[in-house]
Amino acid sequence: MHGRGIGSPNLSGGPYHHLQTGREKNTLPGRVEDSIAAFLSGFPATKCVRVNHRRNLVAVDTEAAADVTRLMTIQTIVDVPVRAKLLAYNTCVGVVFGVYTTIELDELSSNIVSPAPVISCLRRGNSLHVTFMGTEVPSELYLFKQRRPIRARLPRPLQCVRCGQYGHATATCTRNGRCLRCGKNHTDVPCTAEHPRCVNCQGMHASNEPRCPSWQLQRQAAFILASSNGKITRRQALDRARTAAKAKQDGITAANTSATRWGKITLLDWKQISSTQSFWCEVHSYKDACGENPFAELVGFAMSMLVLPYSNAEVERSFRQLNIVKSKLRNKLKPETTNAILVGTYSSVLLAVVDSDYKFVDVDVGAYAK
Repeated sequence: MHGRGIGSPNLSGGPYHHLQTGREKNTLPGRVEDSIAAFLSGFPATKCVRVNHRRNLVAVDTEAAADVTRLMTIQTIVDVPVRAKLLAYNTCVGVVFGVYTTIELDELSSNIVSPAPVISCLRRGNSLHVTFMGTEVPSELYLFKQRRPIRARLPRPLQCVRCGQYGHATATCTRNGRCLRCGKNHTDVPCTAEHPRCVNCQGMHASNEPRCPSWQLQRQAAFILASSNGKITRRQALDRARTAAKAKQDGITAANTSATRWGKITLLDWKQISSTQSFWCEVHSYKDACGENPFAELVGFAMSMLVLPYSNAEVERSFRQLNIVKSKLRNKLKPETTNAILVGTYSSVLLAVVDSDYKFVDVDVGAYAK
């Protein structure tokens, strides 16, 4: 059985089942793994038993081609009511919205035409959840010969409605109850707080709001876990989600920093503005009060753009002096090499070492060496 929409590793490669209690009072007692394993090991199809108290479920790996009928009929374990369900592999779920609730589910199922084989259908309000064979949800299907778009169903994070924390079922929660709207301990009375407060990120919203950064992170982790087909653990999925979120935030920060630097360039008084190349050469040699160039990254970007195949005529001219433009060897040079060529040639112009045609003039080179 698939508990809460997220699977665990299948160690055997054979069929895989979950046994879940599903009610707050029907929880698996702590430290009874041996009793549960002893009970389930008595079934011939059982190969491996794993108990997860936080999610309030038991996972059973079975032998390949084994008869799992008896396992599927289990209703109690150590005097706790449970329900069994087979975990489906190589399947995906899509959602069709805006389906009339007056139409019977059997009639809907029999009038679906899809490019992917349909395994089952489930109605939830005015939406129809369709399970397809395969790992990719089709973009559309035909319902009563009418084309309907499909959206892939994203797994929701496992969040306790008692304390608001993630990663465990409500039935197994041992924490004090907290209001999901304001985060305070008044679960028995309606919330009268003027402003909401999230118990996870301390933001001004309810703890179960999808726009919460913590909720988004947990949902991404749930999606990674579900997409892995049981090959990674929830902790590994959460680590990957955090890494992706940090990379995204770093990209936003870098973009904001670059925008700030672009704005700062326009506030400075630059002398070499006769051409694009001479301007960036001056920016390249700029130093602030700390002796550093805050525009180094922008200069590298600008120089790389200037040496692209569609660069302007002045850049083409500078490379033509080096006899490499006709054979297009310039396009095979490393960015560092091309940038060095541009900086060197245009710095020579600024220093009056060469003229506008890049020919050396009579100058006192020793003066520059000093």
